[in-house]
Amino acid sequence: VVKQARLGTYLTVVPVLLDDLVVINEGYLLQGLDRYTGRLVWYRDFTESRGPLPRGAVVDLNRIVLTENDAFTILGHAFQGGRDGSGALVRFDPRTGDVRWEVAPAEALATVGYQEVEFAGPPLVVGDRVLVPLRQINSRTETLDFVVAVDSEDGRVVWIRMIASSGRVRNSLGPTFSEL
Repeated sequence: VVKQARLGTYLTVVPVLLDDLVVINEGYLLQGLDRYTGRLVWYRDFTESRGPLPRGAVVDLNRIVLTENDAFTILGHAFQGGRDGSGALVRFDPRTGDVRWEVAPAEALATVGYQEVEFAGPPLVVGDRVLVPLRQINSRTETLDFVVAVDSEDGRVVWIRMIASSGRVRNSLGPTFSEL
C-alpha cells in the first residue's frame, strides 16, 4: 500500500473550481472548500452506498461536470474489477452540496430488463440531457455498452441506446471505462 500511495495509484480526485469554491468528489464524500483558506464550506456523505472493494487499479477519476447552476458526478470508485458503492449518477448544487436527484445504474436500464449494470464513465451534459456510458457484463462474460440520456431537471431516463457489444473478449487489466 505504501508503494501504491507513493505512486499515486489510489488518487481518484479531480477538483473543479467554481468561483471561490473548490468542489471535490472523493467517491463517498462530495465537498466544497474555500479556494483561498481550504476551509470546508459544505459536504455530503454517501457512506451508506459503500460495498465491497473491487480488485485492480482505479480507472475513473470521479470527475464532476459543472453547468451554470448544477453539478453532475458518479458516486463510488471505479476499479479495473468493477465499481464499488452505489455508482449512482447525482445532480447537486455545487454551491451548497444539496442533492437534487440521484439515479442508480439499475434504474436506468430497468425499463428494458437489464440487470447488474454500472455507469462506465463520467457524465456529459448536452443541453437539457445528461449522457452517461453504461455497461453490463453478463454471466457469459459478454460486454454490452449503452449510452443513457437522463433529463437534467428531474433525473428521468429519456432514452437508452446500445452502442456496442462483444462476446468473451477480456482484457487482462479488466474492463475499460469510457468517455463520451
